[in-house]
Order: sequence, then structure tokens, then C-alpha cells
Amino acid sequence: HQRDSFYENNLIQLLQEALKIVKNQRFIHLYSNEIVIFCKFLYLGLTTLLGSRTLGEEYVDLLYVTKGGRKLPKLLKRLSFILSYAILPYLLKTIASKLSKRNDPASYDDNNEKDKVNYLIKNSSSLS
Repeated sequence: HQRDSFYENNLIQLLQEALKIVKNQRFIHLYSNEIVIFCKFLYLGLTTLLGSRTLGEEYVDLLYVTKGGRKLPKLLKRLSFILSYAILPYLLKTIASKLSKRNDPASYDDNNEKDKVNYLIKNSSSLS
């Protein structure tokens, strides 16, 4: 699905530009995976969830239908497809990473970059 990748990448770039204005470049760097996942979810939500086809699906003339082959799947099934495609792999990877860190004493690290940034952001208002 080259066409889908093209539009997902455009969506990522637009969101990153907007976040650069609202937040900063460091935020974009720290949450780059989450931005990509959100854009994938957004693209599929705006197409598949609403009942239309993505550009890649249109290009190859692909249409999701029920087992009977006559109707589009219900909203809940389309939503579960999007969640399992876009969000579930990210959640599983995050959980597996946390579990492996929990079981590996050598991985305990007080220098977690995200925690530092969140601490600084939270406490920067008290410094002013």
C-alpha cells in the first residue's frame, strides 16, 4: 500500500510540524513512535472506520465485506480491526518491554530520558 504509506507519512509530517509549534522538537523526538501510531490510527479511522476504503485499497480494488460477502462489516468490527492493526502491536511491545525490564535487574536505570523530561516540565512552573 504505497499510496497509504505516502498519505500516512504526510499526516505524520503535518502533525510533527503542529507539535513543534505547540510543544518542541524534544517532545517530537521522545514520542516519535506514539506520533506514528496515532497517525496510522487517525488515517484508518478517517477511512476504514467511516466505511470508505483507503487509497491503497481503492488502487487494488480491495473491499472488506462480511462472511456473506454482501455487506460492509459493522462499526465495531471495523474499530476492532483498526485497534488490532494500529494500537495492539504498540501496546504489546510496550508491555513486553516493561516486563523484561522488570525481570532484568541490570536494566534498572535512573536516567530514563522521558522521566527526566516529564520531571523538568512538571517542576518548571514552580521555578518561575
